[in-house]
Amino acid sequence: MQHYLRLSIPITLLVSGWLGGCSQQNSFTATTPQTSDVPLTQVRGQEENIVLPEEEVVIETLAPGPEDAEPGEISDEGVQTEEKPTLTVILPSHDMRIGSAPMQVTSKLSTQVEAPDVRYVLSGPAGIELGTINAAGLYTTPSQAAAEFELTITSIWLKDETVQGSDKLKVIPASQIFVACVKDSVSFPITADVYTLPVNTSVLPDFAQIPNAKVAKVCMDQYNIATRDWTAGFPGVANLFEWFGLQTKATLIVPTTGSYTLRLTSDDGSKLYIDQQLLINNDGTHSTKALEATVQMTAGEHELKLDYFQGPRTQIALELFWKVPGSASFVYVPKAAFK
Repeated sequence: MQHYLRLSIPITLLVSGWLGGCSQQNSFTATTPQTSDVPLTQVRGQEENIVLPEEEVVIETLAPGPEDAEPGEISDEGVQTEEKPTLTVILPSHDMRIGSAPMQVTSKLSTQVEAPDVRYVLSGPAGIELGTINAAGLYTTPSQAAAEFELTITSIWLKDETVQGSDKLKVIPASQIFVACVKDSVSFPITADVYTLPVNTSVLPDFAQIPNAKVAKVCMDQYNIATRDWTAGFPGVANLFEWFGLQTKATLIVPTTGSYTLRLTSDDGSKLYIDQQLLINNDGTHSTKALEATVQMTAGEHELKLDYFQGPRTQIALELFWKVPGSASFVYVPKAAFK
């Protein structure tokens, strides 16, 4: 806190070395009373150079008002100044596919444990539908989109609308297979390293032996690529639609202990590993073909690796089904089974 002297003094000041660093004494006479506010620390630091007459010297301490106190300090009037709280928007995932179940958005205020009263606002590219978010923070995607887009979800504290927080969400079209990876994605937990392969490749390579052929890393939410023409390429590598390989990895969540039959369908070659053991070998250059294998698995997490390569253009396929204990039919291994 800065304190001041208010001096009301008709005085003669003898100043030693104040002007230009001179060694001789210089003096001036104040013929009329002068009033000025001088920082107390300055006066104390130079008091040996001041000669005062017998006239009265009035000393006042000028304390700053509440507006001069730092946030969180207590002013001399006893007023507690308040720091503005921080409002944080929390998303369970920073990417989301159109048509997915609604996403619960929450907000956290730095100064309280309970959930704050807020309202939400969506903003994003002009001219497209952004989806909706209700008062409880439940975000629903639009029904469709021609391409992926990024929107901003802003939370505004109702008690003080200058306190706001925001976060970004990437919205992915339902038809888009591969997406750019987002760290710790819940929506797209399968990672896939993309490699270019020599023309006329006929079997899966050992990807560990060709690290320089890796050109991208993308993510998926499911192995559900039914036979189709493929000319879309990959995020960041748009012109790659033949002679490429994928080394995909994920954690497989098995719901119950028992016997599982898995079916791997691909065009061209593929191999499925569970817990580092080769389970299905569907390698080679071929049109769409399915192979099956049965394995005993315990409930919980298992390491899954699925290698795939595409030969000549243009059709591709990569599907993974399972028949769970007690069921007579195959279904796609669901999105919820990957982590």
